Amino acid sequence: MNNFRRWYLMLAELVDSYRIIPRMLVLGYSYLVYRVVDWYMHLQPYFPKDIQPMLGKLIKNSSDVQVLLVQAPTTQHAVLVTAVIGFGAAVFGLYTSTGIQWKDYVFKSWKFKNKKPTNEDDNTSPTQHGDE
Repeated sequence: MNNFRRWYLMLAELVDSYRIIPRMLVLGYSYLVYRVVDWYMHLQPYFPKDIQPMLGKLIKNSSDVQVLLVQAPTTQHAVLVTAVIGFGAAVFGLYTSTGIQWKDYVFKSWKFKNKKPTNEDDNTSPTQHGDE
């Protein structure tokens, strides 16, 4: 049981240190934006489904066709794309607010010193989010 717990904690620390979940979220969002924008750019004008069976009877000349077509993109399409793009603020906020917080970190020097850390150097290491 102790070895399992140790392995589980090491795995949890690995996932947290490499920020696997937030990175997967950003990659998934990027793919979603790509697919939505690609879909939006390829929208074509269309006939509404309830008019399609009657097209032969309704269309007598080519000017009638322009009246019956629904021009794409419509406002509903634009609202969907706007909502997906606006969701990016939440994804970015989640990505930047997770992980190691570098509070109380004091940069001292670029020089490398071969000495063991003392109690004075304790404030130079990063702390996990939520640690006080």
